[in-house]
Amino acid sequence: SREASAVVLLSARGEEKVSFVISVTDDLVKRGIRASAFARDIAKSIEGSGGGKDNFAQGGGKASGKLDEAIDKAFKRVKEILK
Repeated sequence: SREASAVVLLSARGEEKVSFVISVTDDLVKRGIRASAFARDIAKSIEGSGGGKDNFAQGGGKASGKLDEAIDKAFKRVKEILK
């Protein structure tokens, strides 16, 4: 069977902070989509920090109100890479 290609992002918002994890399948890592880079970018947008490995990363920050915009920006970048 063939592995499905995927970028998965899960987030949780608390009263004063937000946390997230990102997972990327190996085939997409080979195409230039690295979870660690996306975690750093998203975290920077939400006044936090993030990082990890190419296929799995995590992060968090204080500006939970900016999370949706940061995720939208990240997934637009994924689409550009995959063109």
